[in-house]
Amino acid sequence: MPIFAGGSCTLSVSGGSVRYVDGTTIPSDWEGLNLEGIALVVGDVDSGKTTLTTYLLNRHVARGLSTCVVDADVGQSSIGPPGVVGLSCVGLPTPTLEGLHMIGGFFVGCNSPSQCVGRFISGG
Repeated sequence: MPIFAGGSCTLSVSGGSVRYVDGTTIPSDWEGLNLEGIALVVGDVDSGKTTLTTYLLNRHVARGLSTCVVDADVGQSSIGPPGVVGLSCVGLPTPTLEGLHMIGGFFVGCNSPSQCVGRFISGG
């Protein structure tokens, strides 16, 4: 989990390790993104979709905007259990989507949208 310190700080890690990176861990092309309204984040497996979504959520929250996230990654869900399209709305920064509380959603009963296209599109 990348942690950026804008000044001096003390970091304590239990059960893990720390690696210091000189500079930013945010890809430079992300900083230029200016998304308003609704955004759909899609990409290949392990391409950084959840990390980008968390980054965008925190940028919007830092501007004082309440932000909602729909997690439709039913195979590797961060908001809710597997097989569920989950919804969470937040007004505070969060380090990971896994820490968000699911306030709504629906069970599609599969781990891939291609396995149940009709239920995935219709919402249940």
